[in-house]
Amino acid sequence: MILYPHVNLLKKNEQRYEGSVSKKMIIILLTLVPVLFLILFAGIEWVQYSSAEKNLKLNKARWEKLQPKLKVYEKQKALLNKDENIVELIKGWKKIIIPMSTVLSELQDMVPSDIQLHRLSITAQSKTTTFKKASEFLVDYNLSINGIAQGEKGGASVFDFQKKFLKPIKIGTVFSTAKLGTMSKSQDAEEKVIHKFSITASSKKEAR
Repeated sequence: MILYPHVNLLKKNEQRYEGSVSKKMIIILLTLVPVLFLILFAGIEWVQYSSAEKNLKLNKARWEKLQPKLKVYEKQKALLNKDENIVELIKGWKKIIIPMSTVLSELQDMVPSDIQLHRLSITAQSKTTTFKKASEFLVDYNLSINGIAQGEKGGASVFDFQKKFLKPIKIGTVFSTAKLGTMSKSQDAEEKVIHKFSITASSKKEAR
């Protein structure tokens, strides 16, 4: 058997490789695939950016429409809160205001028969000038009495009246102290012995 040498008569560019895809095609695919992915990725990013920009503009337009309404709402809410606060303050004020008719009724019942009251005044003074809530309402009450006690024992009646002044329920609730201010002995037009006196009471508690 005679063996002949194998001679390749094809040029390099005419050579074919076994398989369904040539080497040149593989190189082209390897080059194009990343480029295509980049293009696809850039396209997705651009679509997302365009969508985000559109939504941003839309939301901005909505906000510009809602902003004036929001300002009106906040203003109305502030006024409503202010009105509610005023109502609460009025309620708190009503709670701390003591009906003086009860105090005067108790005072009338406890005055001895030999004592006559010539002048009586009750004042209320707020401890603060501004209030943010009802619990801040604090009021001091002050009472002043001027009168006379008749007879030699009138002075003793005045002292007893002053000592028992805070015993009635309502008076004792409003006032914390009751002091004898002044007392002087004299005679009236009929030359009867009288004792002129003054008593002061206050809701303020004395510091110890």
